Amino acid sequence: MRLRTFVGALLALFIALPLAAPLSHVLAPSAWPDGATYARVGILASNTARLVIGTLLLAVPLGVALAVLIERTNLPGRGVLRALLWVPLFVPLPLFTAGWQAVLGADGWLPMWSGEYAPWALGIGSAVWIHAMAGVPWVALIVQSGLRAVEPELEEDALLVRPANWVLWRVTLPRSLASVAAAALWVALMTAGEISVADLMQVRTFAEEVNTQLVSAERDSSGGDPLGRAVVVSLLWVVVVTAAILWLARRSDRLVPGGVVSYRPALRLSRGWWGVPLCLCLLLLLAAMATVPVMGLVYRAGVSGPGNLWTWSELGHQVMRAWKLERGLLTHTLLGALATGVFTTALAFLACWVSRGSGWFRVGLLVLVGVAWAMPGPVVGLGAKEVFRRIVEATESFTPWPARWLWYGPSPLPVILVHAVRMFPFAVAILWPAIRLIPNELFERARLDGLGPVGELRAIVWPLARRGCVLSLLAVSVLSIGEISAAKIVSTPGAETFAEVVWTQMHYGVGPDLAARCLMLLAVVLVGAGLLGIARDWR
Repeated sequence: MRLRTFVGALLALFIALPLAAPLSHVLAPSAWPDGATYARVGILASNTARLVIGTLLLAVPLGVALAVLIERTNLPGRGVLRALLWVPLFVPLPLFTAGWQAVLGADGWLPMWSGEYAPWALGIGSAVWIHAMAGVPWVALIVQSGLRAVEPELEEDALLVRPANWVLWRVTLPRSLASVAAAALWVALMTAGEISVADLMQVRTFAEEVNTQLVSAERDSSGGDPLGRAVVVSLLWVVVVTAAILWLARRSDRLVPGGVVSYRPALRLSRGWWGVPLCLCLLLLLAAMATVPVMGLVYRAGVSGPGNLWTWSELGHQVMRAWKLERGLLTHTLLGALATGVFTTALAFLACWVSRGSGWFRVGLLVLVGVAWAMPGPVVGLGAKEVFRRIVEATESFTPWPARWLWYGPSPLPVILVHAVRMFPFAVAILWPAIRLIPNELFERARLDGLGPVGELRAIVWPLARRGCVLSLLAVSVLSIGEISAAKIVSTPGAETFAEVVWTQMHYGVGPDLAARCLMLLAVVLVGAGLLGIARDWR
C-alpha cells in the first residue's frame, strides 16, 4: 500500500500536475467561446477531423494488410519486410517531413510534383500523406502483436470445418480487433497532437491553433482570450479520447486473456501465383517509405552551383560541415533523450506494476494515460511552463537553483520533464502488456513465501518484464529526439534541442545545410532503431 501511494505521488507530481495546469486558462470566463468564435472552432474541428480521418483511411488498411501478410502467410522475404518496417518507425516527424519536402516540394528532385502550383505545395493532402506514411509501420507492428495473441486452438478448430480464408476473416481478424483499434487510436493521437507537419503545410488544427496563439496571441473584438479558447476546444478532444482509451482497455481485457502468450500460429495462408509479385510490390512500397525521404535529403545536401548539380564532394562537404557545427548540440540532445527514456520507463514500470490488483489505481492510470496522450503537445508545454513558473516564484527568494534549472537556463531539465509527460503513454503502452501477461499464480506464490515488494520485483517482475523495459527505454529515447510541439515551449535559451533547430530552419526551405543536418540526425536515429530491433528479439 505504501509503494502504491509513493508511485501515485510521483505520477501526480511529474505527470498529472503539468496536465492539470492548463485548467487555469479554462476557468477564465474570457476563454470560453462565444457566438463570434464558433465558426473558427468549426474550421479547426473540420481540419483536425479531415486530417485524422484521411490519415487513418490510408494508414490502417495498408498497415493491417502488411501485418497479415507478414504474420499469417508464407510469402518469401517476410523477414526483409519485417526489418524494413523498423526503418521509418522512429524517424522524427520533422525529419520525415523534410525528406518528403526535398523530394516532392518546391525544387524537389521530381519536377512534375514541384513548383508553386503543384498539388504538394501546401494543404491538407500533403499533411495526410506524410502522417499516413509515418503511421503505416505503427499500425503494422501493433496489429502483428494482436495477431500473435490469437489463441491457436480457436484457429485449429475452425480449420477443421472451414477453409483458411474463412478462418482469417471470421476468427483471426475479429480476435485482433482490439489491436486494430489500438493502432488506429495510436495513429490518430499522433496525428492530432503534432504540429510539425500541420505548421509547415499551413493546416489549422486544434494543436496548431494553440501553438499559433502562443507565438502571437491576438485579442479578438469581443475581448476574449484566444489562447484560452484554443486550450478549451482542445480539451474537448481530450475527453473524447480518454473515454475511447477506457473503452478499449476494457475491451482488450475481454478479447485477450491474461497469462503468457505462446505464439504458435495455426493459420498460415499458402501463397499462390500472386505470392512473388505481391512480395515485390510490398518491398517496393516499404522501400519507398523508408528510402524516398532519405534520397531527397541526400539530393538536397549534394546540390550546388547555379545549375543545381549534384556531386559526392558537395555532399561530403555539407555533412562534415554540419558535423563540425552541430555535434555539440546533437550530443546534448542525445543525452537528454537517454535521460528521458530512463526516467519515463522507470515511472511507467512502477505504475504498471502497482496497478495490478488495484482496480481504482488502474482506472486512474488509464485516465492519466488518455489525457497525456490526447492533449496536444503545445497544451502540455503550456501546462509544464506554468508549473515551472510557479516553482520559480515560490523559491526565488531563498535559492536561485530552480530558476536556473527550470527557467533561465541553459538547462536540459525542462525538456526532459515535458518529454516525460509526452512519452509516458508510449512507455505504458509497451510495458503494460509485458507486466499484465505475468501469471497471477507467481504473485500469489511470492506472497505465500513472504516476499515483500523488493523480493517480488527481483524474483518475478523484473526477470519477466526486463525486455519490455529495454524496448520502452529505446523507444522513448528515439521518439523524444524528434518531439518539438511541447519542447519548443519550455526549452531554455541555449538549450534548444536538435529537432527544434531543424524544424525552425525548415520554415525557410530545405537547403543543403539543413538537409545535411537532417542526415546527421537520421544516422543517429537509425542506430537507435537498430538497437531497438535487436532488443525486440532479445530473450
